[in-house]
Amino acid sequence: MELTQPVKDALLSLITPTVAIALIAVIGAYVTARAALADIALKRRLETAKRFTELAEVANNRTGNRGLYEMTAAIALIGQFGRDEPHLRSAARAVLKQIQGIGQAQSATASVKVATAAGEELQRLPNHDKSLRLWRRS
Repeated sequence: MELTQPVKDALLSLITPTVAIALIAVIGAYVTARAALADIALKRRLETAKRFTELAEVANNRTGNRGLYEMTAAIALIGQFGRDEPHLRSAARAVLKQIQGIGQAQSATASVKVATAAGEELQRLPNHDKSLRLWRRS
C-alpha cells in the first residue's frame, strides 16, 4: 500500500520535537519498568524456593524434633506451593513421594499419618508443570 504525498506530509507534520521527546521518554520508562518487574519476579521465585526448602525440612523431620501437626501443616503448604508455582511442582511431587515412602516404611502412628497426608497432597497435585488457569483447576 503506497501512501500519497499529502498523507505522508500529514503524518510527518504530527511528529514534532515535543512528540519525539515524549515518545523517547515513554519508551525509556517502559524498558525500565519491564526490567524492574523482571527483577521483582526473580526475587519472588527465589523467595518461594527458599520457603519451599524450609517446609521440606520440616516435613522430612530429619532431627526428630518436629510435631505431627507441624509436619502435616508443612505437607499441606508444600502441596499448595506445588499447585500455585509451576517451577516448584516437580520438586513438590518428589518431596511428597519421599515423605510418603518414609512414612510407609515406618510403623509409628505419627509416621503413618504424615505419609497419609503426603499421599493425599500428592493426589491433589497436577501431573504436569504447566501453569494452572482457572479452567484447568478442576
